[in-house]
Amino acid sequence: APPPPRTRCVDAAWPAGGDLTVVALADAAVADATPAAPFVWPPPARRLFFFTRARGWVDLLEVEPGSRDIAVAEGGSHCGWCAPPVDDSSIGLWLPRSEIFACKLQPGAEPHCVSTGLGWCKGLAMAPDGRAIVYHASYSNHGGSALFLIRFRGSEPPLCLSPVGASVLSFGWAPSA
Repeated sequence: APPPPRTRCVDAAWPAGGDLTVVALADAAVADATPAAPFVWPPPARRLFFFTRARGWVDLLEVEPGSRDIAVAEGGSHCGWCAPPVDDSSIGLWLPRSEIFACKLQPGAEPHCVSTGLGWCKGLAMAPDGRAIVYHASYSNHGGSALFLIRFRGSEPPLCLSPVGASVLSFGWAPSA
């Protein structure tokens, strides 16, 4: 089956002996699809979809406009994504902050913000069991970007995994045995 119309980003997981799971973020349909200018502001809402062979494409929930960098857990149980920077035009500020959200891949799922005070999110990878995310981001109190780990349960702060300012070309989780 083709991906949803207006798909912006995808990720897939196909564990050994398991089923393929694909997640996608797509722009929601807009009433007037003919923009009057090259850029449309505010951006349209985004929808989170997931695909399995048994269910086909499922429209799961609405996410923040401009959400990106989606990642799915190896077993297809959870996914996470970066919400866009905050634009608080009411007070004339553009704050370079993103947040990371995660949810279970099942109808009726509720998204949960799993980061706090995140700077610019540059990518993420979901743990194989869906209980943590490693991500490349900047925090204003760290003075640069680094790799961080955050677990979904508990109140532990993010764990910095790399030196601040280190060059990060790629990252992810080792395949589970």
